[in-house]
Amino acid sequence: MSKRFYSPLNTLVLLAFTLGIVHFASSISFSADTYTVPQTAAATLAWDPNEPFPDGYCIYQRTEGQSYDYSQPCWTGSGTSGTVYNIDWDTTYYFVVRAYDGALESKDSEEVSFLSPSPEPPSYPITATVTAHGAISPGGVVEVIRESDKTYTVIPDAGHHVADVKVDDVSVGAVLSYTFQKVTASHTIEATFAVDTYQITASAGANGSIAPSGTISVDHGATKNYIISPFVGYHITDLKVDSVSQGAISSYTFCDVSTNHTINASFSVGNSLNSDSDKDNGSELPFGTLSDDGSITIDDGQAGTSSTGKWSVSGGSDPYGSQSLYSKEVGATYSYEAAISGSYEVEVWWTDYASRCSSVPVKVYDGANLLDTVYVNQQENGGQWNFIGLYEFTGQARVAVVAQDSNCSTSADAVQYFPF
Repeated sequence: MSKRFYSPLNTLVLLAFTLGIVHFASSISFSADTYTVPQTAAATLAWDPNEPFPDGYCIYQRTEGQSYDYSQPCWTGSGTSGTVYNIDWDTTYYFVVRAYDGALESKDSEEVSFLSPSPEPPSYPITATVTAHGAISPGGVVEVIRESDKTYTVIPDAGHHVADVKVDDVSVGAVLSYTFQKVTASHTIEATFAVDTYQITASAGANGSIAPSGTISVDHGATKNYIISPFVGYHITDLKVDSVSQGAISSYTFCDVSTNHTINASFSVGNSLNSDSDKDNGSELPFGTLSDDGSITIDDGQAGTSSTGKWSVSGGSDPYGSQSLYSKEVGATYSYEAAISGSYEVEVWWTDYASRCSSVPVKVYDGANLLDTVYVNQQENGGQWNFIGLYEFTGQARVAVVAQDSNCSTSADAVQYFPF
């Protein structure tokens, strides 16, 4: 009996040996805890039956550099195919089959190998968006592998800051970075930005004003203009910006603001000289006057006047005071400022001269706000008051005569504010 089984088993030959790949995962539930078997590969092997038929077959496995352990089959059964589970990804396995009958066992079948590459893990999209004035990195839609982390960096433009970051429509604050940890679902992230603002604090000493006054907020990169006006009978002594003297000027403009600032004006009693040419000539022009009827008349060169560009003494007839001024420099301005509030008629005086311009802009301001621009024909009505308009002032009035044609002359002589 033993001889009949021994010889066939020693000559076992597997004529067909096929492999199949499956993914295997399972979970087994107990009363209170859940245990999960990690996802692995499995190999299905098949072979031709042995004759005479044995009691069954055993499958043995090894990996590179190992030997078969014939005392530990990885599969045992009576069929001619078997599946081996719990095979690691990216590892080459080797298999042989032996037939057995009782305690007898055949030699190894032909050896075959098996390798299963790791499957691609699942991924989830994260969509990143921004408003204007900034960026987020990475932007757009990014696929993130399951259980991995993804960090986003929020980058505001110059002069701006992060206003808020929302993750899945829920605010996480004005953060500069955010990390999605162990991603297991799709997400969104959105960043919004706002412009930086700075404070300018303006103050004036006694006997004058500055407009606008107090502390105001100014956007990054913006421009802000200030007007300095002495009261009647006083003149500007100095204007300091960030504690640095700018001289006795009547206006100052902060350009491309990118930090906080201070501006302070001081005043002194007495008249001020008109311009460099007046100083050279040593002329001292009269004060402006406050009349019994409440009107304020400011002549060229008096306290409350200021200029830009070149203005010279004019030979025009019928000046309001001892003289008038003229300019042919395009953009030159001559201003008359008074600290007044309420409704006032504005009138302007110019002198006759053959070269006078026929369309001269007269600009009326309330503080830094332009109320009106009126064009006057200075070829007519020289040597008298000319009505400009009725305006409401809130503390600081300014009338500016502007030269805008180098082919004719613009006259600046006197301005009158008459309460209405």
